Amino acid sequence: MQKIKEKIVFSASDLVHFLECEHLSALDRLHLDVPMIRTSDSEEAQLIQNRGFEHEKTYLAQIKSSAETFIDIATTGDSRDARVAATTRAMQEGIDLIYQASFFDLPFVGYADFLKRVDKPSTLGNYSYEVIDTKLSKSAKAKFIIQLAFYADLMERIQGVAPDFVHIVLGDGRQESYQLLDYRYYYLALKERFLAFMAKGESIGVNELVASVAPFPCEKCDLCHWRDRCGAHWEKTDHLSQVANILKTHIRKLNGAGVHTVAQLAALADGAYVPNIAAPVLRRLKHQAWLQHRAQVTGTRVVEPILPDLDLPPELGVTGFARLPRPSAHDLFFDMEGYPHIEQGLEYLFWLYYFDQGEPLFKPFWGHDRAGEKKAFEAWVDFVIRHLDAYPDAHIYHYAAYENTAIKKLMRMHGTRENEVDRLLRDKKLVDLYQVVRESIRISEPSYSIKYVEKFYLEARQGDVKSGGSSIVAYEKWRDTQDDTILQDIAHYNEDDVRSTYALQQWLCTLRP
Repeated sequence: MQKIKEKIVFSASDLVHFLECEHLSALDRLHLDVPMIRTSDSEEAQLIQNRGFEHEKTYLAQIKSSAETFIDIATTGDSRDARVAATTRAMQEGIDLIYQASFFDLPFVGYADFLKRVDKPSTLGNYSYEVIDTKLSKSAKAKFIIQLAFYADLMERIQGVAPDFVHIVLGDGRQESYQLLDYRYYYLALKERFLAFMAKGESIGVNELVASVAPFPCEKCDLCHWRDRCGAHWEKTDHLSQVANILKTHIRKLNGAGVHTVAQLAALADGAYVPNIAAPVLRRLKHQAWLQHRAQVTGTRVVEPILPDLDLPPELGVTGFARLPRPSAHDLFFDMEGYPHIEQGLEYLFWLYYFDQGEPLFKPFWGHDRAGEKKAFEAWVDFVIRHLDAYPDAHIYHYAAYENTAIKKLMRMHGTRENEVDRLLRDKKLVDLYQVVRESIRISEPSYSIKYVEKFYLEARQGDVKSGGSSIVAYEKWRDTQDDTILQDIAHYNEDDVRSTYALQQWLCTLRP
């Protein structure tokens, strides 16, 4: 969104932002009149952006060789008008592949990755163009098709006909094609709503437009440049989104019943009824809100065991503290690190923490390419199986589903250690402490990720690598520099993780009835 000669011009991203969050669109519009401080992109977001550019360049190299004629519009002029004119001229000349195509038709401006010539007649001649966009994602998303429909709309104004198909080249190299007619009228309706929304801002005032659409947490929040502003608003207004494990549908239903804040939810009367929220779910949400509100008022963190819920159906089986096996002096504590920005991802570190004759030991298994990954996976499985053979009462503890899922993925991908992995799963040797935590205790924190849970049993972490996202950034830097001190930082982070998993198991055993 920008102003050009006092005219407001919108891009495909503006339309997608409106689809994701109307409050974001309202703030972007306000920013044109009253510049505000944006939240800077994180290092992980910058990494993803850079990987996206690399993916685009890789695809360019692949497709360029198959085109008899090619033009890079970015090299045709420094001004937007020059690049728009060059795009129109290239289409009129029938260039096979047009890279970085530029369109401008008030109030819209667009920059498409690729235009590919196809054998469909248009006002240009016996040919026309279809749009191709590159995306780092492994699967197509609705917003991608909206962007493509936006470019196709602007392109249609030059060639006189809409393309039959639009195309997405995904991060793993697959190209998916979509028939534009299936999405065209949804796109047109969205565009009409967006323009009406912007016109409303001019009519009632931009500040009033912002006030008319309250911010609501969504998938865009992690990458939004207004996330700090919205976070401060939610904290100030005691927004229900701060309640751990609450869903958007819960918030809407609670709002419909007149409950708008954490304090109001915490103060609900026992036995209160909220339409379309089951009684056990409402009790859980109320209790969680009460714990968080109490901690906010007193400044003291609170943890409470969950009493068995008689309303739970018996088919749920073993839950909560009952998931915890009897502790063994030979238990293993496990964490993995993965790098997602190559095809199929790379599981480059398997990390174990355990005790041998009372002495704590760390055992890492590294693999920095596909062959190394397989070797590290096999070595990890072989070690674990030998350990369990020697100590049949031992288990392998981890937090959340990543490790379990990754092990099964590697078994299938590499076609190795199938029997051993099957044994681990069949004998229930992998114990997910996240499930134990979710089902056995409630804490006065807004999240049940291990970084929040460990506030109850560990001191604050130190070091440069403090999260899974920052470890991805660090590993990217290592791949570029081969500086082994970076691997040492990642290793220290994983030592903290597995030590935390061990301490969590010990702490849960003290709480277990």
